[in-house]
Amino acid sequence: MTTSINLSFGQLTIVVTDGPAGIRDWVGIFDPDADNTQYLDWRYLNNRQTRPLNGLSSATVILPAPRADGYYEARFLTMPPGKTKFEVLATSLMFSIGCPGTISLTPSPPAGSGDYSLIKPDGSNWGVVRVG
Repeated sequence: MTTSINLSFGQLTIVVTDGPAGIRDWVGIFDPDADNTQYLDWRYLNNRQTRPLNGLSSATVILPAPRADGYYEARFLTMPPGKTKFEVLATSLMFSIGCPGTISLTPSPPAGSGDYSLIKPDGSNWGVVRVG
């Protein structure tokens, strides 16, 4: 699955393709240090906060950009059948708000389960995310 983000005119356009098509699949904007319950804004893949009747494997979701300057990331999450917690399917590269112009990002989805380091733009370690 892939995700891409474009920031323009105060909106984030998040494109998701090849997802699992679950009715609980969603995308959100997060502070990079936040856990999966601490989203700043979110939408299901039907671009609403109301769960769709049928799952979508591809979608374009539009969210308002965060109002505060800072670093953010988008996450694509799902809740697999029989599970009680959302799982991250893909995480965008970190992006910043507060600089002019349009920002296009490529995804950095996990290749598998394990620990992944989050790296700040200055190259220092932000922290570790456990996947799987």
